[in-house]
Amino acid sequence: LRYRGGYDTLCHSLLTILLEFFEWVFRCIGQFFFIPDKFARNYGLLGCIVGIVVCPLYFLRSIYGMVVTMIDRLGVTVANSIFRKRWLYFIDKGMCAKAYRDTSSLSVIERQLPNASVRSIRAARKIAIDAEKAFQECKPDFPLDHWHWREVKTETLESKVTGQGSKFGIGLSEEEFQILKERLNWAKKRMEYM
Repeated sequence: LRYRGGYDTLCHSLLTILLEFFEWVFRCIGQFFFIPDKFARNYGLLGCIVGIVVCPLYFLRSIYGMVVTMIDRLGVTVANSIFRKRWLYFIDKGMCAKAYRDTSSLSVIERQLPNASVRSIRAARKIAIDAEKAFQECKPDFPLDHWHWREVKTETLESKVTGQGSKFGIGLSEEEFQILKERLNWAKKRMEYM
């Protein structure tokens, strides 16, 4: 989150909203210069003329982005400062970075790998997807002192993964599943969150 540092207290939140508002204002005004310049660099004189014609549309799109962002920031400010929530966004999910992308197809590299390797990769992917689902079902949240990662209660995660009738751990061998249970039990005794 680009402006994460400024949303902890009401005063910092309002200052950050003000700074981000001015950034958006300059970005909106800049559309009248950047778009014709971009089109001119790509398509020459005709591109510049087209850029001048379409720059009001880019300006309106920037205004829309500014309004959505400001409503989002005000919502986050009210939620975090007044109601003591730990929200990163209110309506603009774009503020949450996507660190991973879905690469569910191995078709590009499948031809270059032996079948055993492809099966191993698919099995590892299934285990990772199951682990992510188990983690998400535990309702992860950000700790109080940072926003870099989310945590769940160790006890909740252990019960979700190793409990009776658990649908997770299916992709693990019996030996791997026992190792996982031992490690979660060890972690539960030493830390409240993971």
